[in-house]
Amino acid sequence: MNTLERYIYNKIRFSPKIKSLIVGLYQRLFSIVPIKKIQSDYNIVTREGYFFGFH
Repeated sequence: MNTLERYIYNKIRFSPKIKSLIVGLYQRLFSIVPIKKIQSDYNIVTREGYFFGFH
């Protein structure tokens, strides 16, 4: 957590309503930010119904 996030968290951690409001606004804000297309030197293969993750 960076300094700003820690400061805000410490101010709102005991108020669930305000915390939920800020989380919702934060998520909405970043949901409209465009996502850059993946660029790779290798071919990226995608298959329907399969998931590849780093676990």
